[in-house]
Amino acid sequence: PFLLHDWLRCLEESNSASSSNGWIPQHILLYNNSTLLGAVPLYIKTHSMGEFIFDQSWAEISYSAGIRYYPKVLVGVPFTPASGSRLLVNPICTENDTQFPRNVVLKALVKTLQQFVIDMKLSSIHVNFIEIQDEIDALINEGFHIRTSVQYHFQNDVFNGETEGKTEGFEKYLSLFRAKKRTKIKRERKSVYVDQNLTLKVV
Repeated sequence: PFLLHDWLRCLEESNSASSSNGWIPQHILLYNNSTLLGAVPLYIKTHSMGEFIFDQSWAEISYSAGIRYYPKVLVGVPFTPASGSRLLVNPICTENDTQFPRNVVLKALVKTLQQFVIDMKLSSIHVNFIEIQDEIDALINEGFHIRTSVQYHFQNDVFNGETEGKTEGFEKYLSLFRAKKRTKIKRERKSVYVDQNLTLKVV
């Protein structure tokens, strides 16, 4: 859901990812007449916050060498370290499409992205949390370099929301920890839901 237009629009209209906060939306749309062939979720960034990729040391090294690092281009979803597609191609553009095959659209998106950075005189392009292989290949073929990082994922083997109540599942989760850790988790949870008078609703 993080690449849906409604999600990105919500982040931008709520001022979470907006120009005033260092996220300047500049999404790329690739059309053939009135048919949308592809898109790239793109932001011009004036800092590295909210990316979950920590490149501040790169910025420091760049500045010490007299190289401007910001503003830069980020292709990704604000505040969301979820891996997935980043060069979005209309499903009608299959590999067997004689007019606009998928690989041609991918190449056009990458070329457009590169030209945008040149025209805007920006320092660099960062495509975060991309995992679709032909998208990665399209970037590599145009001179991009892969930066590998590590993500740790929590697998909840205790709570199954379909078969157990939320309270019972959370208590089972707490039982995995020692008493001191359980107390700390309960206190933090209370500070969010009770002290701040917040209600969480899953829709």
